[in-house]
Amino acid sequence: MDKLTQKHRQLLLALNSLEKSISSLSRFERIYSEFKEKFDYDEEYKIHRDSVIQRFEYSIDMFWKYIKKYLEESNVLMESKFSGDVVREACVARLIFEDEAEILLVMIKSRNKTSHIYVEAVAALLASQIPEYFKILNLIAFRIGPKI
Repeated sequence: MDKLTQKHRQLLLALNSLEKSISSLSRFERIYSEFKEKFDYDEEYKIHRDSVIQRFEYSIDMFWKYIKKYLEESNVLMESKFSGDVVREACVARLIFEDEAEILLVMIKSRNKTSHIYVEAVAALLASQIPEYFKILNLIAFRIGPKI
């Protein structure tokens, strides 16, 4: 198996893990919100939410690194080391659409915020955005998979 195919499979596994975590958080909110008084709902919620955020972090990292490898193997990208540059180059190469590039850049900024300092308001906002981010990542990942 070549490196591009391997990176794509790893990306799909990461996205699958993210999807499961999103589903678990949603299920937790739906089932346990009515029992808030009987246990520490807020702490349990944060554990589920933080799992979603952590999985988003490694999914977005794997995502842009896969795009980088794809562009390198297509001889489109040579020296770029930064995620934002890779996304912009992918847009120029028409691998992704302009509106997708803009959203990916927002995702990368969000990911960078969570990895440097933990702020509750940032975590809450990001957790609410991740389900939509997942849909976009998943759509692009399947569209730009390696041609076998």
